[in-house]
Amino acid sequence: MRNFLVNKFVLVLFSLFVNACTDLTVEKGTTNQKLTSQITQQVIDLSPTLKPNVDPIYHLDTTELEKVAQLLANKRIIALGEQTHGAGSVFALKVELIKYLYTHHGFELIVLESGVFEVEALFNMAKQNQSIADNAPGNIFYMYSNTAEVKPLFEFLNQQIPINPELIFAGFDSQHTGSISNQHLVHQLSLALKSSSEDLTLLPQWPQTSHTIQAILNVSRERLELDQEAMFLQTITQIQDLFLSDNNLYWYRISKGLEAQAKRQWSIADTRSAEMGENIKWLAQQYPHKKMIVWAHIGHLSKKAGTGINAGQVIHQAYGDDYFVVHFTGASGSYVDFVDLQVKDITYPQADSLERTLANLNIDVGFVALSDLSIEDQTMSAFTFNFGSPVTAPKWQTYWDGIFFINKIKPAS
Repeated sequence: MRNFLVNKFVLVLFSLFVNACTDLTVEKGTTNQKLTSQITQQVIDLSPTLKPNVDPIYHLDTTELEKVAQLLANKRIIALGEQTHGAGSVFALKVELIKYLYTHHGFELIVLESGVFEVEALFNMAKQNQSIADNAPGNIFYMYSNTAEVKPLFEFLNQQIPINPELIFAGFDSQHTGSISNQHLVHQLSLALKSSSEDLTLLPQWPQTSHTIQAILNVSRERLELDQEAMFLQTITQIQDLFLSDNNLYWYRISKGLEAQAKRQWSIADTRSAEMGENIKWLAQQYPHKKMIVWAHIGHLSKKAGTGINAGQVIHQAYGDDYFVVHFTGASGSYVDFVDLQVKDITYPQADSLERTLANLNIDVGFVALSDLSIEDQTMSAFTFNFGSPVTAPKWQTYWDGIFFINKIKPAS
């Protein structure tokens, strides 16, 4: 229950970040006949053929799926976004995509929106034949660890890790709210400092610093006295400088995350998503020859955020066209609101929208690459967050590179 409440609090804050992306607005303009014609000709229809009464996501047309894969195969980093953390159909499609891209196109670095420290621990446990799915609750973000549609990903990773030492499973969240971090991170940080070129645990302020870090991991929002707060931030910067000079980039990234988490919980600043982007950059540098798939909310992964700097902007600036952002949308159905856990209906899409256009083509699952569309003067819209907040076509390429469409969305189980 503690981890559930902790994660719920953190996600309430994240929902405020998502809702802050206020520049995603619909504008009036010219007709969309040209764009409708382009989409009709260009869409890759993945809907299964001659298979009635089956879930199309689990019976994708593999010939058409390979066409999508060819568009992604030469990219360094594929970002699989989600409008909400509660669309089961989107989760299921992501799992199928990861399995296919891993098996057929060598994407061996699988990165999930959960804490760096927690997921590394689960990955190491998986190497010892322990179940990721069993150890995920309370450590991996709860909408993933407790959802039936995500469990096949964990099972697939458990199958592949023993037979492929090149497969890496990692987290990239800069905040740590899981039980593994709560129980072990301060101790492991202390050991890392003791083995560094300078043992900062000998500093007189280290006991208070370690106590504050533990409070941060407990998701405490209680600020310190100003002098104590200043001392903590000075010490955490000193720790970061030490790890950086020692080229201990793992603990450098962890300590940068601790600073960001403290400032966020204390309402000083919110750099969580930007630090998430720096974590992805670090993982890409750590494994320079590996192709990566990143799974997270589209609010983090889009190439631009409405306000502030998000992870996607950091990655896009570093990797340019080698960073490919995939958006997911749907025309009907429902999803679980990850903040209040209520099932909510998808907003009925506007007549002049991407969702209605593809639904009218009787496509169950389809993919549209945005680079081939001429959309400068078009007003067709597409959903952005929580299957609402539509944005018009001229802005699509600002945020995404491709869009997966699922006609009927089922809520996470």
